[in-house]
Amino acid sequence: MERNDGRWREVMRSLLSALGKVDAA
Repeated sequence: MERNDGRWREVMRSLLSALGKVDAA
């Protein structure tokens, strides 16, 4: 569960970064 949580956080951060780029564009 902990490992999955860490990977989930990485995925969420990646999604947020993608959304930020779209919003900036």
